[in-house]
Amino acid sequence: MIYFWMILWVGLGFSAPMPEEEAEALLRNAKTWYYVARLTENSLKAHKRSERLYKKTLDILKDTQSTQGQELRQQAQLGLDQTTPRIDNAHDTFRNVLWPIWWVTESDPTAEWYDDLFMKAVELCWDNIEYQIVRLKEPERIPVVARSFRNLQLPEKSLIDEMSIQDRTQLMRDEFLIYADTNNSLYGLSDDHGRRAIGENWNTLISQQDIPVDIIRQLGVELKNQYVMLVDINIADEIPRDTDHTPIVRLDTQAYLINTKTGLIAHHIYVQGIGKDLRSQNASALWWVIGVFFFTFVATIISLKRDDEDHDIHIFGVFGVALVSYLLGGALGEFA
Repeated sequence: MIYFWMILWVGLGFSAPMPEEEAEALLRNAKTWYYVARLTENSLKAHKRSERLYKKTLDILKDTQSTQGQELRQQAQLGLDQTTPRIDNAHDTFRNVLWPIWWVTESDPTAEWYDDLFMKAVELCWDNIEYQIVRLKEPERIPVVARSFRNLQLPEKSLIDEMSIQDRTQLMRDEFLIYADTNNSLYGLSDDHGRRAIGENWNTLISQQDIPVDIIRQLGVELKNQYVMLVDINIADEIPRDTDHTPIVRLDTQAYLINTKTGLIAHHIYVQGIGKDLRSQNASALWWVIGVFFFTFVATIISLKRDDEDHDIHIFGVFGVALVSYLLGGALGEFA
């Protein structure tokens, strides 16, 4: 019996997460909510969620004496201290005061209504990278090598859906190469093309997380390009659905423009991409749209009845005016 209880105690000890492990996960989530806020014009709710996570981290680590725990506590305290001015600055912005109008005009770049939230995050990363690439004005069309990884501190299975990690990373790689092919200054380098150019070294290049300069220089020679762009797309964090928010993913993406003649990094781009899955909210959004149209319709009739002059109110005419007004408002909202 004693051996049984010893085995049970040891098993429970191994299964229970260490405070430092839990703190690292909370800090990772806090960083994600910070970027959600930044990419949505300083969302007050996102900043407050980040604040709660920093406080929770401090509470978990309050009794820790380990070096790692003390370092994480310092990080959490610094994050919490900086969150205070962030929240103060977010209180009186247009996005937070008149949030319904901000939302109606589709100003949230992280919201994904019909596709995959990972693809939305990739799109945001690409938009930021492309903006900086356009300013480089290199004379040649640069090949792009895309690599995709996932944070090893995340659970082995995705917290968002049932797709395997390998399939997910391959989809993200291909999505980025598609974007690269739409830019006149770049072209996406496919696996068969890369393998044909440098053989087995191609597999080494796309599987490692470091920058193998010698292989990249060899690639430049074979492709007759002075520059090669290496893009690392890393799934940094996944936050599953909860009662007060939809699933969220954060991508940590870095692009390196490498001079294949010197082996030096000529330009480095670091961006974050956030994707929020709002596909489950489509029904709510539809009813909201119908409600807005109905309100417009009723308001038009009431305004006509309040006029002192006698009018023959033609329902179909009013309906047409309301419809045109709604569609015009929606069209203007697309450009807001």
